Amino acid sequence: MKQWGDAKAIAPNKSVVDADLGNAWLLIKHDMVRAKQAFIEGSTSDPGNADIYIGLDQAMSLTSSPAAERATMLSRYPHADSPQSTMPVNLVYQLALTRAEAGQYDSAFALFKDRFFAAKKEEFPRTRYCLK
Repeated sequence: MKQWGDAKAIAPNKSVVDADLGNAWLLIKHDMVRAKQAFIEGSTSDPGNADIYIGLDQAMSLTSSPAAERATMLSRYPHADSPQSTMPVNLVYQLALTRAEAGQYDSAFALFKDRFFAAKKEEFPRTRYCLK
């Protein structure tokens, strides 16, 4: 943690540092407040890093932040509402669920308009039948 802090002091806008620092506060130290702050800083310094928003949503959920506030923070992902956004599918779903939880149904539903979501290939076990 000291080394990440040193790296941040040297290069405050260095990508990935805030995500790693936030995850350390969240998953190792269990300090949701510091984790949340690191992820918020990361959403500014490294706005396209999906790990920032995943961790931020976790930290905010664990500190009982209102759904509307969580939706606002998830919406900081670059071009989150654009069909051409590079926002990963799992974050699109999370943002939609969070907006729905906040009662923002129209904006939640709008996230799916004109977006392509690849179908997940279902894995079915092969069964061999033996006829007698």
